[in-house]
Amino acid sequence: MITFEYILKDRTTDKIGRYQFNYENEDEMLKAIDFDMLLTIDEMADCVLDEFSQQDKDDMKSLEYAELTRYHHSVGQDIRNAFGLWLDGNPNVLNHPDDTSMEVMETMWEKLQDNIAGSTVMQFI
Repeated sequence: MITFEYILKDRTTDKIGRYQFNYENEDEMLKAIDFDMLLTIDEMADCVLDEFSQQDKDDMKSLEYAELTRYHHSVGQDIRNAFGLWLDGNPNVLNHPDDTSMEVMETMWEKLQDNIAGSTVMQFI
C-alpha cells in the first residue's frame, strides 16, 4: 500500500486542502485521481505564499529575478511534491516538473514585487 498526499482543490466547494490517497501502486492512483482538482500555477503560488512567514516573503522579494534558482532544492522541491507535479498527465506540467515549479516561484516573486501594502510614500513639502 502506497500513501500519496497532495494539496488539491475541491472544485465544488473551492476548498484547498491536503488530500491523502491510499493505493496499491501509482498506476492505480493515476486511474482514480481527478486531475480537475489540481491547482493552477496561480493557485499554487498563492497557497505557498500563504504558508510563508513574513520573513520568507521579504527574503524572496529582495532577490533579483535571476536568483530565484536558489530555491530550486528547497521551495521548488516542496512545490513539485506537494502539488503533484510528478504525476503523469498533470495538465500544469508542459515540459518538466522543475520548469513548472520554477514558474510557480516566478509567479510568487512577481506577486511579492507587486505587493506594496503597508508601504509609505514620502511627500516633500
